[in-house]
Amino acid sequence: MKEVKVIAETMINFWKEKKYNLIEKILEGLKENGKIFLIKEIIDYLKIKKEEMKGFEPAKLFLAFDYDENKIERYLEDNFNLKTKVIKKSLDPELILGGRLLTKDLLVDFSLKRLLSKLLKWKT
Repeated sequence: MKEVKVIAETMINFWKEKKYNLIEKILEGLKENGKIFLIKEIIDYLKIKKEEMKGFEPAKLFLAFDYDENKIERYLEDNFNLKTKVIKKSLDPELILGGRLLTKDLLVDFSLKRLLSKLLKWKT
């Protein structure tokens, strides 16, 4: 992961300096050295950094059913003053209803499973 962070931060610096050809050289170097598998991790890291640079808290969203993540983002900002941007959304049918939102420092669990376990003091 450290290698991914170093490469991605270097690419960001080159982007800011408008040295796009050096970014291409980095990607070519990864390909030539058999490290093309790192590109997906670098892209994921860059997505997170992009949202952080915009002032958002990058988040992963796990839902029992598909739902519009923009509505959840607006709700969190309006009611909790939490500016989030969902960078990854996936379905988790174990949640029964609702979902979970995960950031670096916060877990918001609004699932029916969590509510039931809290109300009935079930251990999950």
